[in-house]
Amino acid sequence: MKSAVTAVTDPSAAGFPADSPSNVVGGETPFDPDRPLFYGQVVPVSYPELVQESARLDRALRRLPYQRPMMSAETATTIAGLEDRIALIDEQITYSNARGVPQPQRVALWGERVDLMNALVHVRYAQAQP
Repeated sequence: MKSAVTAVTDPSAAGFPADSPSNVVGGETPFDPDRPLFYGQVVPVSYPELVQESARLDRALRRLPYQRPMMSAETATTIAGLEDRIALIDEQITYSNARGVPQPQRVALWGERVDLMNALVHVRYAQAQP
């Protein structure tokens, strides 16, 4: 199952600075013309790749400096919303594994988790800048 993601090879075109997290949290991914790009990186489309990408984003999030004590209400709300949605997806993943939900639905859940984690890493990276 492939995600429908629009290719954006220039992070600044999407509103991210040149040193956006796509350049900071992960290494370069070899280009494969049969797979979609997301901020210059190939979007994982298989179950194992999604699980690995999720783990990589978890590690990247842990490497970011702790959140500053002062931040805008908008940023705090965005971070809390993303974290809540990730927690909900995690519950759904656990339930789907326990109930033997078919793989395409589990892949969709992991894809959603990767998308949310990627967004959280981007927001936390931007928030951590001085």
